[in-house]
Parts: sequence; structure tokens; C-alpha cells
Amino acid sequence: MAKIGPVTLSSLMLCYQIISMHTSALDITLSSPQTSIKAAIGEKLHITCKALTCINKDPSFTWSSLVDNYIGGNVVTVEKTSILTIEVRAETDGTYRCTVSCDNAPAERSFTIMVYSFPSDPVLDVSSLVVGQQSRITCIFHSIYPVEMLSADILLNEVNVATFEHEKYKADKEYEAPNISLTHDLTLEEEMDKYEIECVAKLDFPDEHTEPIQRRTAQTLNLMYPPAEPQINVKPSPMVKAGEDMQLLCSPDSKSQAVVQWVKLIGNDEYGIKSDDQGSLILPNTDPEDSGVYICHAQNSVGKASTHVRINVQGPPENPTLSMKPATRVVAGQAVTIECRASSDTSVTLWKISENGDILLDPAGKVIIDEAEPVDTAVYKCTAENEYGVSETSESLTVEYPPRNTVLSSSSSDVNEGDTVTLTCTSQGVPTPNISISKLLTTGESVLLSEDPIITSSKMTSGIYQCLANNGLGSEKHKVELNVRVPPKNTFITITPSHTVQNGDSVHIWCVSEASPAPKLVLKMKTELGIIDLGSEHGLYMIPHAAGAHTGTYLCEASNVVGQQMAEATLTVQAAPQNTHISITPSSVVREGDKVHIRCTSEASPAPTLALMIKTEHDGVEVLAEDGEYIISHAEEKHIGIYICESTNVVGSEIADAILDVQVPPKNTYITIIPSEMVREGDMVQIWCSSEGFPDPELVLKLRTEHELLSLESSDGFYNISHAEINNAGTYICESTNMAGLQVAVNTLTVQIPPRNTTVVVTPSQNITEGDTVTITCETHSIPSPTIILQKVCDKNTTVLQASNGTFTLHNVTRNDTGTYTLKIFNSAGNETEVINIVVAGRQQSPTFNPTSTIIFGSVALVTVGVIGSIIYHLKKAKLQGSYSLVKALRSKV
Repeated sequence: MAKIGPVTLSSLMLCYQIISMHTSALDITLSSPQTSIKAAIGEKLHITCKALTCINKDPSFTWSSLVDNYIGGNVVTVEKTSILTIEVRAETDGTYRCTVSCDNAPAERSFTIMVYSFPSDPVLDVSSLVVGQQSRITCIFHSIYPVEMLSADILLNEVNVATFEHEKYKADKEYEAPNISLTHDLTLEEEMDKYEIECVAKLDFPDEHTEPIQRRTAQTLNLMYPPAEPQINVKPSPMVKAGEDMQLLCSPDSKSQAVVQWVKLIGNDEYGIKSDDQGSLILPNTDPEDSGVYICHAQNSVGKASTHVRINVQGPPENPTLSMKPATRVVAGQAVTIECRASSDTSVTLWKISENGDILLDPAGKVIIDEAEPVDTAVYKCTAENEYGVSETSESLTVEYPPRNTVLSSSSSDVNEGDTVTLTCTSQGVPTPNISISKLLTTGESVLLSEDPIITSSKMTSGIYQCLANNGLGSEKHKVELNVRVPPKNTFITITPSHTVQNGDSVHIWCVSEASPAPKLVLKMKTELGIIDLGSEHGLYMIPHAAGAHTGTYLCEASNVVGQQMAEATLTVQAAPQNTHISITPSSVVREGDKVHIRCTSEASPAPTLALMIKTEHDGVEVLAEDGEYIISHAEEKHIGIYICESTNVVGSEIADAILDVQVPPKNTYITIIPSEMVREGDMVQIWCSSEGFPDPELVLKLRTEHELLSLESSDGFYNISHAEINNAGTYICESTNMAGLQVAVNTLTVQIPPRNTTVVVTPSQNITEGDTVTITCETHSIPSPTIILQKVCDKNTTVLQASNGTFTLHNVTRNDTGTYTLKIFNSAGNETEVINIVVAGRQQSPTFNPTSTIIFGSVALVTVGVIGSIIYHLKKAKLQGSYSLVKALRSKV
């Protein structure tokens, strides 16, 4: 529910009813019994509309304007009551209605809001209340709306003197509430005092039943009067004798209370004098100085009036005037006129005041000095005398002249450094001279020390000091020489061309020192044997050709009667590197594993940079150390080489080298046999011994056989066998030897020999009887041992016998064993075949001749011989095919 603001108007809760416009009665009540409602701008207006009877349902309320004005308010409806809250503005003015809908057709009530603004009473202002002055009466009516409803007047003593005519007023904006101003001008007269001024205004409303709003502001004129010219009364009279009392009484003429103030006019200026509250001024025991013009001022809040009177107090003459022309300060040589003047009835005289008494210069009061001198500087007095007494005036005459008799003095002419010395300068002159003390430099310039006539210091130095006195008319100088004895100081040695020179340069060593009197300069040099005197002249020592021996510390001894001081400087003679040398410890020839210290030394000044390097392949170098030292903790073959030392400084460089040999005993010694450690008889064989070591080892090849150790005629470990034989087989030994050690390598060569010199023995014989035992023994020479196979030559017989020892035994032979047998002897080098014939005869029964059997046997024998011959041919052929050619074997390996 919306919040309803506070109602600033009087509560409008009276109700009136509207008769239902339809058959179903619907009552509407508004919170104001009037159809016109007066509302001030800025106030909040609450209008309540109630539907008293609604049969079936809650009513709906509609608020609207009859002239299409925007209502701009808040509506809160609760059941049968609706409240319209409006913040009143100028635009709110108009007729509105409340429409209620319920069971039947809607019914409505209308009302008119009359907006106005007249928030405060008029503001009355009177610009002046002084009688006789022009004054303006102003009435201001704030925030008036609507203006055309306003009537306003200014009443002076109930007489209308000004009226507001709204017809002539033109508003700047619609719906504005302007301030209305109404004025009346008049000249204030005395009879208007206590008149009443009124600002009256009325705001009328069109509705005759609405009361108008009236406001009024009134003020009574209390006029103010400026004072008239006051009256002065002097007692006993404006002229009195010195010493009498005098009273001056001022009476102001004013209807308004006025304040009296007395002043004395001196020249064009007024000086206030204190008086009592009644305006009475008392001058007791008057003096001629009291003479003059006195003014009385009468003043109140609206005006001021004055009058004056001249008072004359008779007494001794006024102080005479003493003039000095052209001025009271003149320059020596100028003419000066001194004249004394007073009133005509007074006699004057001119005096000069001196320590010995006043000197009368002229009884007529005038003297002329043609050329002023310093002695004319004095106080001059003028006296005036009449019957009442004597008065006098004095004035000083100053004769200016430039400085004279200027003297600068010292408390002592010969002092030691640090002593306190006082310089005092005196000079005469008018005006008093300004004094400054300076020291003159040998360059002709000067250094200001003080602008006081006295200077005291313990830091004075020898030289000429000067006092300058200046007063604008001129200047004067005076000098004094001061001799300050100073022990040697700022002593230093200069070495040219530089503190660092090169071998052979010309060098000047010069000692400089400050002292007074001039010091004795002795140059010396520090050596290993002590300090030696160089025999220099006036602190200068020359070295025509600098050498290393001149390098060192030079001393300068400066001394005089006051003290002494020492200075030193170092001379460095630079020399290019020389005697550069590389040392190798323990030796330039070491054994593998030794610790080696390589060190480079060189003579140079300044100390050189020692770069230690080793030569690499392709004439390159590898830097090992920048400080000239290199340590090899474990010497190896890779450390063999040429070591280079490059010694360098700012002057030049030098190079030295040395060779390091690392003796390495033979290692990695081995024997290589080509084509293989196992060859065939007749093969070409190369035996090569290889070994590492430094220096290069000597290689000796030897052959160990079953019976002896043979030294071979090898070349650099190489031995060639053009045709391998059995006597070349054995263990080959390579002895690798150098001064560092010995290493031996071995390898074995095996020469394979095919079977040869074969013999076959059949025991008991090749012709045996059935049932006998036959032993076949085969002996042959070959390497390696051969394989021997016995086979009967027969297509149907596939029996093969093999014996590792070459012996075959046939037990209980039968006639079926008769035949040709082959013995195949072979190894990896070749083969050989032997053929034997064995004839097994049956055991004889009784010898019976059978011709048929003979024929058959003969036929068989012939066939057998043919077969055997054929077999022997083929076996011979096979034997030839089993032969081995060493030449072919070597060719096959190339």
C-alpha cells in the first residue's frame, strides 16, 4: 500500500452524498463538502472518495481531470475508500472528478481545486529616515499566484500613495509565482515624523464562497535630524597671557542626540583633543604653543556640523627659524649662508657653540662663510627676545670632506704562521668613511678580507695588505707589508712526462713546496740499501735515459727556519717482457702418469700477463692458463707437444716455447696374421706386429717351434711368408720395447698340410684264405689329422668303415670279401685315395682238375682285371681332383 504524506491543509472530513443515478443505489462521499477547494502551492492535498453502498462487489475508483490536466498524484484504494494525494503546483489548478463503478453503471462526483500562493506578509523597507533627504518606500509581496487575483497598496498615514495594477504586469513564464514589488518616492519632512506606513494586499478567488486572503505590514516613521552648526564660548577670552587657564565650551544644536569632539588644526591636519561629555575643553596654564585654531565637531548618526575659534596665548617669542643655505650639509669649499629670523617685534642674534663656550657670530643674526672648512662643522644657535622672554633655535652645520690621514697599521710586522695579527685602519672624513681591508695579489687583483676597520686573525699570510677609506666624496688608500713566516706546506713531487714511463725515456723529477722564507729542497730516493741523496739542484733531478733501476719511491725534503715537510712519489719505468722462459718440472721428458708442473717466467714492468698455450694441429693454439702456470696431474700421450708462453704488457710482448715429451711404455701390443691364423700349405702369409708407445717402440718378431726360438728378420714388426710351409707353423712372439718399458704379444699360425706319404699295409696279406682275419693299416702325414674311410668298390655294397687311427680289421673273411677296396684320406687341406685288392680263396679240398672251372676262372679273372683297371683309372682321376693349389687359394682371398 502506498504511503500517504502528511496533510498540511485543515482536515477535510465533512461528507456529502450523491444520489444513485441508477436503480441500484450507489452513494459517493467526498472529504470536502465544497465543490471548490482552495490549495496553496507546495502543500499536499488529500481527497477521499467513498462508495457507501456496493451490493455485490468492491467498487472501482477512477480519478480524472475535466480539462485534460495531468493529475500527478498518488491514489490509494482500500475496499470502498479511495484517497487521492496531490502535491499542489500551479498546474494543479482545475476541475477533477471521482468516478465509481460497482453493480450498475458508474457514478461520479466533481470538484475544483483553486491553486494560490501568498505565503507571507509583505516586506516593508524605507531607504532613509533623515529629514530633508529623498527616501523610497518599498513593499515586496513574495511568491504571488495568480498575480491577476492580487490587489496591493501603500498607505501613508492612511492615505493611499501607490496601487499595484496587475493589468500592466507581464509574467515571464506561465504558472510562475513571482515576487511583486510596489514603491513610492518622497522627500521626508519634519511633519511626517510618527506617520504610519502600511503595505496591504488581498488575494481574491473567483468563487464567491471562498474567503480572500489578506496580509498587512506596517511601520512608524521615526525621523532623524542632523545637528545644526554648534556655538563656541571661550572663557576668559580668545586671547590670554601665557600661564592663564582657558575654557572652550561647545554647544551643539540638534533634535537628535549629538556627540561633541574637539580638534586642533596644525597645518592641514586635525589632531584630536580630549574633552568632557558636555563638550567643555580646559587648557590649564596656557603656553604660546597652545595658540592656534580649535574646531568643534557636533555629530550624530545622520550628520555632522562644525565651527572653529582662534586662540592666541601671549608669551616669549616663538622659536626663531635658523636657515642654512644651500643646506645643513655642504662639501668643503662651498659657500654657506647662515641666517636667523623671527617676528618683527623680536631681536635676534647668531651664535656658534663650541667646547670653550658660545661664540657670537653676528648680532643681526646672519653670517656668510665663503669657503666652508671642516672646522666650520658645529652647532649654530639663533636666539629671539621680546618683553615676555627669550627663545632659541639651533641647527648643526656639517662640512663634508673626502677621507684624509688614512693609516693601516699592524700589531707586528714579522710573525709566524698561526700567530694572531691585528690590522687597524684609521681615516678622517665626513661623512665617516667606509673602511675595507684587502690583500693584494701578485696578479694585481685584491681579495676583500673585511669591511670593518679592525681585523684580527691567526690565518694571515705574507703579502701586502691595503686599507681603502671611501665616503662618496673620495677615497684614500694605505698599504702595509706583512711578513708571515710559514713552514713548508703543500709539498709535492712532479714527475714528467708521467709517473709511468718506458725504458729509455727522459724523465724530470721536480719538487715543489710553499714556504716563507723559501725552503731548501732536497731530493732523495729509497733503495734496498737505504735512502740516498740524488744531488739535485733546487729540487730538480733529471734522468736522461730511464731504466729499471730508476723505478722506486722518490722523497722530497722541504725545510726552512720554521719547519720542514716531506713528500714522496713513485716512478715506474715500464719495460717490455724479456728473458721469457718456460720451465718444466721434473723434466721436459717424463713418463706416463708423472705429475708435471709447467711454469712460465718473464721479466717486465709492469708485470706481464703470461698466457700459457699448446700448439694444436693445423698450427693452432689452445690456451691452457692465463697466469703462466699449468699443472698436469697425470701425464699422458696427449700432453706431448710444444708449449708456448706469451708474455705481454703495455710496452710489448715476448714468446718462449718448450717441448714436453711423455714417455709411454708399449701398450696395446698385438700380432695380426693375414689372411688368418690358419692357412694352407703354399698360402702367402703376412705377420704384422702393432704396438703403441712413446717414443715409438722397437718391434722384434720371433717364432717358437717345438725345438727352438727363432728370431725373424722382420721390418718394423712386419714379416712376410710367400709360400707357407710346415716349418712356418708355430707361436709367433712380438716384443715391443722402448725406454719406458716392454710388452709382449703372441699369436699362433697353423699351416694346414693335405694328406701325403700315405702307406697302406694289409696283414697278413692281400691274398688270404676264407676265415682269416685281415688288418688294414693306413699311415699318412697331414695337418690337421685326417679322416680315413674304407669302402669296398661295389655298386651294391654301401658299407663304409671309418677309423680315426687308420686301422681297419676284417674278421672271418669270406670269399664275398674279395674285391677292390679304397681308402679315402682327407682333411681341410686336401685328400688322397689308396686302392688295395683283397683276394679271399676258399679252403682247398683235394686237388681235382676241372677244365671247365679253369675256363670259368680264367674268364672271371680277365673280367676282374678289366674291372680293376677301370676302377684304378677312376680312382687316380679322383686323386688328382682332390689335390690343393695354394696359389688358387690366395687368389680366392684377394
